[in-house]
Amino acid sequence: MKPISVAAAVLALGIGTAQADDLTIGYLAANTGPFSALAKRNAVAVEIAIEDINAKGGINGRKLALAAFDTGGKPDQAVAGVTHFADDTAALAIVGPFSTSECRVAF
Repeated sequence: MKPISVAAAVLALGIGTAQADDLTIGYLAANTGPFSALAKRNAVAVEIAIEDINAKGGINGRKLALAAFDTGGKPDQAVAGVTHFADDTAALAIVGPFSTSECRVAF
């Protein structure tokens, strides 16, 4: 059996295709860079949680939509991701970033 990519899993689950009334959850992912192999487990866990919540009716009847931002494991990109989700996307919450060096400066 061929492994599927995280992106394919997101599309298959219907996560990432936000509707106007969905609640956006920002995800600061380290899809590239030195932490990418380790961070894949986090991506799967986030996707499973979103799928589970949506299967149970979402939050007050509104589905969750996952929006990812690739930090590449870089602290400056984690800051850019937080700014993006706070200012541009108006995310309800942010999951991540992955590494301690990113967390120190992102929030």
